[in-house]
Amino acid sequence: MADGTGASPEQMAAFARSASEASQQLTSLFTSLNSNLATLESQSRGQFAAAFAQVKSTVATESANMNAALGAIAQSVGQAGVNYTQGDADQKSLMTNVEGTTTGITSGLVR
Repeated sequence: MADGTGASPEQMAAFARSASEASQQLTSLFTSLNSNLATLESQSRGQFAAAFAQVKSTVATESANMNAALGAIAQSVGQAGVNYTQGDADQKSLMTNVEGTTTGITSGLVR
């Protein structure tokens, strides 16, 4: 792997899976939290109810943003691993072709 990355395609794939799992866990956590707070929300009145609704909306927006970011990171890192693996295979194929071509040239010099 190139010196600039320091991660193998396998590590990239593992990280992508971890980011996806974290996103799913956060979604589950916020769903559970909202479910647990439903009773409080239904019984709240006045300024508390308005403030509670605002906080709930902010949490929903921020958790959606975080999930979107985690999803994008997972997808990008996963694709980077795939691209690296494909690029490595392409380079190997090219070098095999070069080796085949140069073997023919150099074999004539050895005689």
